[in-house]
Amino acid sequence: MIQGVPDRCVIGRPDGTDCPAPAEVKLADGSGASAWSCVEHADEVLISARGVFLASDEPDGLVAFLAARGRTLGGTRLTRNS
Repeated sequence: MIQGVPDRCVIGRPDGTDCPAPAEVKLADGSGASAWSCVEHADEVLISARGVFLASDEPDGLVAFLAARGRTLGGTRLTRNS
């Protein structure tokens, strides 16, 4: 198990019962809410819930992408040493 990732999908089944499948995908929305899901339930959530997207805890995410462009999340342009 990756640190911080639950063993099982936290989305659950439509009848309210727990899903026994392993958590494989992190879902998030613009409000900052996030949940780990199995692939099957992730597909259902991505289709059914507005504004939900796949998220990642990987260090090479948005911050690294912006840094490569000399930017930060605050929009400040960083000077590059070429």
